[in-house]
Formats: sequence, C-alpha cells, structure tokens
Amino acid sequence: MRNNTLALSDSLIGSLCRELEFIKQRYMAVNSSLNLCKNNLLKSRLDNELTSLRARKEEINKIACQFVDKNKSSSLSILFLIEMCRRCI
Repeated sequence: MRNNTLALSDSLIGSLCRELEFIKQRYMAVNSSLNLCKNNLLKSRLDNELTSLRARKEEINKIACQFVDKNKSSSLSILFLIEMCRRCI
C-alpha cells in the first residue's frame, strides 16, 4: 500500500514539475509576443494570460508546501518541485 502511495505522489509531483516547465515556456512566449504587440486588445488578452500563468504557478507552489507540511519530511522530488517554483517565471 505504501509503495502505491509513493508512486502516486511521485507521479503527481512529476506532473506538477512538467506543468511548471510548460508554464515557464508559455510565459516566455507570451511575454515575447507582448513586447512585439501593437494591438491594445491583444495586449490586454496577453496580460491576462500572464496573470493566470503566475496564479497557477503560485497554486503549484502552495501544493508543494502542503506536501512538506503534511509529510513532515522533504523528499528530493518535493524539494525539486519547490525549487522549480522558485525559479519559474
């Protein structure tokens, strides 16, 4: 049972790490487009997307911190996730 829980949590942490990488790449692409954009409506939409990307990154950071709080130990994968949250965006 414990191994299934570990595998599930590692899978979840891996998914969150992949999502953070996607957020980072998308943030850079949107930010680049925003710098070149001349249309005010499009600028507003791009700004909104950046805001939602930042909000999701913060959600993932909170989830990672909850992993640490609940487990009372910090596995390497959880620490890696937290470090990715710090570096992202």
